[in-house]
Amino acid sequence: VMGLTGSGKSSLINLACDNPEALKIGHDIQSCTDTVDEAPSFELEGRTVRLFDTPGFDDSNKSESEILRIIAFELENQFRQGVHLHGIIYVHRISDVRVGGLAKANFGIFRKLCGEKSLRNVVIVTNMWSKVTEEEGAKRVEQLTSMENFFKDALEKGATMMHQKRDTPKSVQKIVKAILKNHPEPLAIQEELVTESKGIDQTSAGQEV
Repeated sequence: VMGLTGSGKSSLINLACDNPEALKIGHDIQSCTDTVDEAPSFELEGRTVRLFDTPGFDDSNKSESEILRIIAFELENQFRQGVHLHGIIYVHRISDVRVGGLAKANFGIFRKLCGEKSLRNVVIVTNMWSKVTEEEGAKRVEQLTSMENFFKDALEKGATMMHQKRDTPKSVQKIVKAILKNHPEPLAIQEELVTESKGIDQTSAGQEV
């Protein structure tokens, strides 16, 4: 699960696990997540689900390149162990009035980390719908899906968008169920680090930060 600091990644995971204490949640601008945290696994439709919380590239305590190293290290280890991701959730607050340079830069690194092939396994999830009216939310979805250099291109290349309109386990588990139908696809950074033996700075994401 990826997204900006404070976008609600940990809250989303806690709802998916139906466990409010699965992960610590930050209530200020300081990030609580400066490592990749694995939430307790849970069963969903006969499948064991493991969700990972990641720090945002806009982390207040670390640089973009430090955050990339933390995430890449975990992804590389998983790939070497034969663990393949069914999908990546990218969380975006629908309550954000505008999309700034920080959000675009964060998503740009995310895109490079995933690569083109695995975009079909990316789900962009909008949350915090309780902070907007249905009309405002619908208008922002329209803006987000048509915005160049942001979500538009990713959606055209296979990513999907889903909306977490209620803060309930059922609402989030619906998103997880959709991801479970995916065919696991290695991320670009995993193939670059493991298959192509590149250093982190030589990867597409490494060159983006």
